[in-house]
Amino acid sequence: MNSLNKLLELTELLVTDEHIIRFKQLEKIIDHNEILKADYNNLLDLQKLMVQNETKKSPNYNDSKINYDAQKEKIMSNFILEEYLDLIELINNDLQMIKNIIEREINIDFD
Repeated sequence: MNSLNKLLELTELLVTDEHIIRFKQLEKIIDHNEILKADYNNLLDLQKLMVQNETKKSPNYNDSKINYDAQKEKIMSNFILEEYLDLIELINNDLQMIKNIIEREINIDFD
């Protein structure tokens, strides 16, 4: 099997993965609900601010972390957003694993 066929097979596996299908369903629900979308976007904004403050070693880091944690707790009380965040983490971990496997295989060819 050549590399293109393997890539097409991997793509098909990802497209038909139950977690990715569910993620897309939840994404549509969130996109069509202004409250859920606003809560999620607020979490992302607070996360960005927290990371910026941490990177800059800002004295505001603790406050930004408290605000982020409070928003995350609020979101986790909604089963749709909780499942969505859990799936994001699961899918990202899977994609990271795939990336690492591909990098390892590429590096073997160059060593």
